[in-house]
Amino acid sequence: MFNQLVVSGLTIGSIYALIALGFSITFTSTKILNFAHGEMVMLGALLGVTFFSVLQLPYLVAMALIMVLVATIAILFERLVLHPIMSRGGHTHNLIISTLAAAFFISNAAELLWGKDDLYARPPFGNEPIAFLGANFIPQSFLVFAVTILFLFATWFFYEKTMMGRSFRAVAINREAASLMSINVKRVMMLTLGLSGVLAAVSGFAFSPITNANAFIGMPLGVKGFAAALIGGLTSSRGSVAGGFLLGFFEVFCSGYISSGYKDALAFTALLLVLFLKPAGLFVSSRGISE
Repeated sequence: MFNQLVVSGLTIGSIYALIALGFSITFTSTKILNFAHGEMVMLGALLGVTFFSVLQLPYLVAMALIMVLVATIAILFERLVLHPIMSRGGHTHNLIISTLAAAFFISNAAELLWGKDDLYARPPFGNEPIAFLGANFIPQSFLVFAVTILFLFATWFFYEKTMMGRSFRAVAINREAASLMSINVKRVMMLTLGLSGVLAAVSGFAFSPITNANAFIGMPLGVKGFAAALIGGLTSSRGSVAGGFLLGFFEVFCSGYISSGYKDALAFTALLLVLFLKPAGLFVSSRGISE
Protein backbone atom coordinates (compact mmCIF):
# COMPACT_ATOMS: atom_id res chain seq x y z
CA MET A 1 0.00 0.00 0.00
CA PHE A 2 2.81 2.40 0.83
CA ASN A 3 4.37 2.08 -2.64
CA GLN A 4 0.97 2.64 -4.25
CA LEU A 5 0.51 5.84 -2.24
CA VAL A 6 3.98 7.06 -3.20
CA VAL A 7 3.16 6.69 -6.89
CA SER A 8 -0.16 8.47 -6.44
CA GLY A 9 1.54 11.22 -4.43
CA LEU A 10 4.10 11.79 -7.19
CA THR A 11 1.31 12.00 -9.78
CA ILE A 12 -0.91 14.43 -7.87
CA GLY A 13 2.08 16.38 -6.56
CA SER A 14 3.43 16.83 -10.09
CA ILE A 15 0.29 18.61 -11.21
CA TYR A 16 0.12 20.77 -8.08
CA ALA A 17 3.79 21.67 -8.59
CA LEU A 18 3.22 22.89 -12.16
CA ILE A 19 0.15 24.90 -11.15
CA ALA A 20 1.94 26.36 -8.12
CA LEU A 21 4.90 27.35 -10.30
CA GLY A 22 2.51 29.25 -12.57
CA PHE A 23 1.19 31.22 -9.58
CA SER A 24 4.71 31.90 -8.34
CA ILE A 25 6.25 33.22 -11.57
CA THR A 26 3.22 35.44 -12.19
CA PHE A 27 3.27 36.90 -8.69
CA THR A 28 7.01 37.50 -8.52
CA SER A 29 7.11 39.38 -11.84
CA THR A 30 3.78 41.22 -11.72
CA LYS A 31 2.75 41.17 -8.01
CA ILE A 32 -0.62 39.87 -9.21
CA LEU A 33 -2.46 36.89 -7.75
CA ASN A 34 -3.94 35.45 -10.92
CA PHE A 35 -6.98 33.48 -9.78
CA ALA A 36 -7.87 32.76 -13.40
CA HIS A 37 -4.86 30.43 -13.56
CA GLY A 38 -6.96 27.40 -12.63
CA GLU A 39 -9.27 28.08 -15.58
CA MET A 40 -6.24 28.00 -17.87
CA VAL A 41 -5.57 24.51 -16.52
CA MET A 42 -9.17 23.61 -17.32
CA LEU A 43 -8.77 24.94 -20.87
CA GLY A 44 -5.67 22.78 -21.29
CA ALA A 45 -7.70 19.72 -20.29
CA LEU A 46 -10.69 20.48 -22.53
CA LEU A 47 -8.57 21.44 -25.53
CA GLY A 48 -6.69 18.19 -24.99
CA VAL A 49 -9.95 16.28 -25.30
CA THR A 50 -10.75 18.15 -28.51
CA PHE A 51 -7.37 17.84 -30.21
CA PHE A 52 -6.15 14.46 -28.99
CA SER A 53 -9.29 12.45 -28.19
CA VAL A 54 -11.74 13.83 -30.78
CA LEU A 55 -9.55 15.01 -33.66
CA GLN A 56 -6.91 12.38 -32.80
CA LEU A 57 -3.92 14.57 -33.55
CA PRO A 58 -0.50 13.22 -32.53
CA TYR A 59 0.17 13.75 -28.82
CA LEU A 60 3.07 16.18 -29.23
CA VAL A 61 1.24 18.15 -31.94
CA ALA A 62 -1.83 18.42 -29.70
CA MET A 63 0.34 19.55 -26.76
CA ALA A 64 2.06 22.21 -28.87
CA LEU A 65 -1.26 23.58 -30.13
CA ILE A 66 -2.72 23.65 -26.63
CA MET A 67 0.31 25.48 -25.23
CA VAL A 68 0.11 28.11 -27.97
CA LEU A 69 -3.64 28.63 -27.60
CA VAL A 70 -3.70 28.86 -23.80
CA ALA A 71 -0.61 31.10 -23.74
CA THR A 72 -2.30 33.36 -26.29
CA ILE A 73 -5.45 33.56 -24.15
CA ALA A 74 -3.34 34.38 -21.09
CA ILE A 75 -1.47 37.13 -22.98
CA LEU A 76 -4.73 38.60 -24.29
CA PHE A 77 -6.06 38.60 -20.73
CA GLU A 78 -3.01 40.56 -19.59
CA ARG A 79 -3.21 43.02 -22.51
CA LEU A 80 -6.96 43.60 -22.48
CA VAL A 81 -7.74 43.38 -18.75
CA LEU A 82 -4.78 43.57 -16.40
CA HIS A 83 -2.62 46.07 -18.29
CA PRO A 84 -5.34 48.76 -18.62
CA ILE A 85 -6.11 48.50 -14.90
CA MET A 86 -2.44 48.75 -13.92
CA SER A 87 -1.75 51.62 -16.34
CA ARG A 88 -4.57 53.60 -14.73
CA GLY A 89 -3.15 53.06 -11.26
CA GLY A 90 -5.65 50.42 -10.20
CA HIS A 91 -5.21 48.97 -6.73
CA THR A 92 -4.32 45.36 -6.01
CA HIS A 93 -7.88 44.47 -5.08
CA ASN A 94 -9.04 45.69 -8.52
CA LEU A 95 -6.62 43.27 -10.17
CA ILE A 96 -7.66 40.37 -7.94
CA ILE A 97 -11.35 40.97 -8.66
CA SER A 98 -10.60 41.14 -12.39
CA THR A 99 -8.85 37.74 -12.29
CA LEU A 100 -11.80 36.24 -10.41
CA ALA A 101 -14.21 37.73 -12.95
CA ALA A 102 -12.11 36.30 -15.76
CA ALA A 103 -12.16 32.90 -14.07
CA PHE A 104 -15.96 32.84 -13.99
CA PHE A 105 -16.16 34.14 -17.57
CA ILE A 106 -13.81 31.44 -18.88
CA SER A 107 -15.61 28.72 -16.91
CA ASN A 108 -19.00 29.75 -18.28
CA ALA A 109 -17.65 30.07 -21.82
CA ALA A 110 -16.17 26.57 -21.52
CA GLU A 111 -19.53 25.27 -20.30
CA LEU A 112 -21.22 26.71 -23.39
CA LEU A 113 -18.62 25.21 -25.72
CA TRP A 114 -18.07 21.79 -24.15
CA GLY A 115 -21.15 21.29 -21.96
CA LYS A 116 -21.46 20.34 -18.30
CA ASP A 117 -20.64 16.62 -18.47
CA ASP A 118 -17.30 14.92 -17.95
CA LEU A 119 -15.47 14.35 -21.23
CA TYR A 120 -13.28 11.32 -21.81
CA ALA A 121 -9.61 12.21 -22.23
CA ARG A 122 -7.85 9.45 -24.15
CA PRO A 123 -4.58 8.33 -22.52
CA PRO A 124 -1.78 8.03 -25.10
CA PHE A 125 -0.48 4.74 -23.69
CA GLY A 126 -3.75 3.09 -22.64
CA ASN A 127 -5.13 2.26 -19.20
CA GLU A 128 -3.58 -1.18 -18.71
CA PRO A 129 -2.12 -1.18 -15.16
CA ILE A 130 1.60 -1.70 -14.75
CA ALA A 131 2.95 -3.59 -11.73
CA PHE A 132 6.15 -2.12 -10.29
CA LEU A 133 7.64 -2.59 -6.79
CA GLY A 134 4.34 -3.83 -5.41
CA ALA A 135 2.29 -0.98 -6.86
CA ASN A 136 -0.17 -0.94 -9.75
CA PHE A 137 -0.55 2.22 -11.73
CA ILE A 138 -1.50 3.38 -15.20
CA PRO A 139 1.11 4.58 -17.73
CA GLN A 140 -0.32 8.11 -17.56
CA SER A 141 1.15 8.44 -14.07
CA PHE A 142 4.61 7.94 -15.54
CA LEU A 143 3.85 10.44 -18.29
CA VAL A 144 2.53 13.07 -15.86
CA PHE A 145 5.67 12.84 -13.74
CA ALA A 146 8.00 12.86 -16.77
CA VAL A 147 6.26 15.84 -18.39
CA THR A 148 6.33 17.74 -15.10
CA ILE A 149 10.06 17.16 -14.59
CA LEU A 150 10.75 18.14 -18.22
CA PHE A 151 8.87 21.42 -17.96
CA LEU A 152 10.26 22.23 -14.53
CA PHE A 153 13.77 21.80 -15.96
CA ALA A 154 12.86 23.86 -19.04
CA THR A 155 11.55 26.66 -16.81
CA TRP A 156 14.72 26.56 -14.67
CA PHE A 157 16.89 26.65 -17.81
CA PHE A 158 14.91 29.61 -19.18
CA TYR A 159 15.27 31.66 -16.01
CA GLU A 160 18.88 30.77 -15.27
CA LYS A 161 20.56 30.39 -18.68
CA THR A 162 18.81 32.72 -21.14
CA MET A 163 19.01 36.49 -21.49
CA MET A 164 15.23 36.84 -21.55
CA GLY A 165 14.94 34.69 -18.44
CA ARG A 166 17.43 36.92 -16.65
CA SER A 167 15.34 39.95 -17.59
CA PHE A 168 12.32 38.20 -16.06
CA ARG A 169 14.31 37.68 -12.86
CA ALA A 170 15.45 41.31 -12.85
CA VAL A 171 11.86 42.53 -13.09
CA ALA A 172 10.87 40.15 -10.27
CA ILE A 173 13.65 41.51 -8.03
CA ASN A 174 13.22 45.25 -8.72
CA ARG A 175 10.88 46.52 -11.41
CA GLU A 176 12.14 50.13 -11.30
CA ALA A 177 15.81 49.14 -11.49
CA ALA A 178 15.07 46.76 -14.36
CA SER A 179 13.41 49.56 -16.36
CA LEU A 180 16.50 51.75 -15.81
CA MET A 181 18.57 48.91 -17.36
CA SER A 182 16.50 49.21 -20.57
CA ILE A 183 14.40 46.13 -19.82
CA ASN A 184 10.90 46.41 -21.26
CA VAL A 185 8.95 45.76 -18.06
CA LYS A 186 5.56 45.79 -19.77
CA ARG A 187 6.65 43.14 -22.26
CA VAL A 188 8.13 40.99 -19.50
CA MET A 189 4.86 41.13 -17.56
CA MET A 190 2.92 40.16 -20.68
CA LEU A 191 5.23 37.24 -21.46
CA THR A 192 5.12 36.11 -17.84
CA LEU A 193 1.37 35.57 -18.18
CA GLY A 194 2.06 33.66 -21.39
CA LEU A 195 4.59 31.41 -19.66
CA SER A 196 2.17 30.70 -16.82
CA GLY A 197 -0.43 29.85 -19.48
CA VAL A 198 1.97 27.31 -20.99
CA LEU A 199 2.47 25.64 -17.61
CA ALA A 200 -1.30 25.60 -17.01
CA ALA A 201 -1.96 24.07 -20.43
CA VAL A 202 0.60 21.32 -19.89
CA SER A 203 -0.69 20.44 -16.44
CA GLY A 204 -4.32 20.26 -17.60
CA PHE A 205 -3.50 18.22 -20.71
CA ALA A 206 -1.27 15.77 -18.85
CA PHE A 207 -3.64 15.26 -15.91
CA SER A 208 -6.97 15.02 -17.78
CA PRO A 209 -6.71 11.30 -18.72
CA ILE A 210 -6.57 10.47 -15.01
CA THR A 211 -9.61 12.48 -13.93
CA ASN A 212 -11.34 13.26 -17.26
CA ALA A 213 -12.21 16.87 -18.06
CA ASN A 214 -15.11 19.27 -17.56
CA ALA A 215 -15.73 23.00 -17.38
CA PHE A 216 -15.63 23.06 -13.56
CA ILE A 217 -12.24 21.53 -12.68
CA GLY A 218 -10.39 24.84 -12.93
CA MET A 219 -11.34 26.42 -9.63
CA PRO A 220 -10.57 23.37 -7.41
CA LEU A 221 -7.22 22.79 -9.13
CA GLY A 222 -6.40 26.50 -8.97
CA VAL A 223 -7.13 26.61 -5.24
CA LYS A 224 -4.93 23.55 -4.63
CA GLY A 225 -2.11 25.02 -6.73
CA PHE A 226 -2.35 28.33 -4.89
CA ALA A 227 -2.31 26.53 -1.55
CA ALA A 228 0.78 24.60 -2.64
CA ALA A 229 2.52 27.85 -3.62
CA LEU A 230 1.70 29.35 -0.21
CA ILE A 231 3.01 26.28 1.61
CA GLY A 232 6.35 26.33 -0.21
CA GLY A 233 6.61 30.11 -0.57
CA LEU A 234 4.79 32.17 -3.19
CA THR A 235 7.88 34.26 -3.93
CA SER A 236 10.09 31.22 -4.54
CA SER A 237 9.73 29.11 -7.68
CA ARG A 238 11.58 26.19 -6.12
CA GLY A 239 9.59 26.54 -2.92
CA SER A 240 6.30 26.52 -4.84
CA VAL A 241 7.31 23.33 -6.66
CA ALA A 242 8.30 21.68 -3.39
CA GLY A 243 5.00 22.83 -1.86
CA GLY A 244 3.13 21.16 -4.72
CA PHE A 245 4.77 17.81 -4.08
CA LEU A 246 4.31 18.15 -0.32
CA LEU A 247 0.60 18.89 -0.73
CA GLY A 248 0.17 16.00 -3.16
CA PHE A 249 1.82 13.51 -0.81
CA PHE A 250 -0.08 14.87 2.19
CA GLU A 251 -3.44 14.48 0.45
CA VAL A 252 -2.72 10.98 -0.82
CA PHE A 253 -1.43 9.67 2.50
CA CYS A 254 -4.37 11.23 4.36
CA SER A 255 -6.72 9.46 1.94
CA GLY A 256 -4.87 6.18 2.33
CA TYR A 257 -4.43 6.07 6.10
CA ILE A 258 -7.27 8.24 7.40
CA SER A 259 -10.15 8.91 4.97
CA SER A 260 -10.55 10.48 1.55
CA GLY A 261 -13.43 12.50 2.98
CA TYR A 262 -11.05 14.43 5.22
CA LYS A 263 -8.16 14.98 2.81
CA ASP A 264 -9.19 18.50 1.79
CA ALA A 265 -9.93 19.60 5.35
CA LEU A 266 -6.63 18.20 6.60
CA ALA A 267 -4.71 19.71 3.69
CA PHE A 268 -6.03 23.20 4.38
CA THR A 269 -5.51 22.73 8.11
CA ALA A 270 -1.88 22.01 7.30
CA LEU A 271 -1.79 25.15 5.13
CA LEU A 272 -3.13 27.27 7.99
CA LEU A 273 -0.55 25.75 10.35
CA VAL A 274 2.27 26.55 7.93
CA LEU A 275 1.05 30.12 7.47
CA PHE A 276 0.77 30.54 11.25
CA LEU A 277 4.27 29.23 11.95
CA LYS A 278 6.04 30.53 8.83
CA PRO A 279 3.91 33.05 6.90
CA ALA A 280 6.40 33.43 4.04
CA GLY A 281 6.32 29.69 3.30
CA LEU A 282 8.45 26.73 4.29
CA PHE A 283 11.25 27.48 1.83
CA VAL A 284 11.38 31.28 2.11
CA SER A 285 12.95 33.17 4.98
CA SER A 286 11.10 35.89 6.85
CA ARG A 287 13.00 38.43 4.72
CA GLY A 288 11.58 36.92 1.51
CA ILE A 289 14.77 35.08 0.54
CA SER A 290 14.60 31.53 -0.81
CA GLU A 291 16.17 29.01 1.52
